[in-house]
Amino acid sequence: MLSLRLEVESQVYLFSTHTPAWVQIYDERAYVEVDPRVQAVLETPLPVIWDQGTFRGKSAATDQFLDAAMSYGIASGIAIPVHDSRGHASMTALSSELPAYDAARLSLVNHRLGEIVLFAQCLHEIFSAAILQRGIAPLSRGASLSGRERECLTLASRGLTSEDIAGRLEISPRTVEFHFAGIRSKLASANRQEAIAKAMSAGLIVP
Repeated sequence: MLSLRLEVESQVYLFSTHTPAWVQIYDERAYVEVDPRVQAVLETPLPVIWDQGTFRGKSAATDQFLDAAMSYGIASGIAIPVHDSRGHASMTALSSELPAYDAARLSLVNHRLGEIVLFAQCLHEIFSAAILQRGIAPLSRGASLSGRERECLTLASRGLTSEDIAGRLEISPRTVEFHFAGIRSKLASANRQEAIAKAMSAGLIVP
């Protein structure tokens, strides 16, 4: 997932080799709110090696996410936070269908960790440069808003700030901002106000 400051505010770019069905479910169910990999990379600049023993049991919502991810072959992996000098940020997530790391596999991953991090950085730079140079729109452009995105947009149309919305929905302000980046990407809006106007005009929200 790559968030770039295009036009006025950031937008979300997603490149995935997972099935379109998983990408759609992730969006529709607002899994970004409970995906433990996302929270983990927000808390550390280091790569996060995870399997079912790392996050399972933290909450019912986390376990539900892990169960859904496993059904699509995402049972363990490495999440690498990447930032560059242009202020762009991304998370590169490499996944495996194996539910646990044994000692041999964990040793191999740690031995190759430097190469994995370098790969994530190079992928970010290549992807970022291609988008900026070619002016490519997010693949989500024109897609339907998720229920959570409509909820955030409706609250914003009533004058609530990101902090207000976070308190109302019991999520973090950072997660609210991610939802609005997704909204701007889908509605081709330069800012929150334009997104509200477009959504109201299309009948997507009622303030």
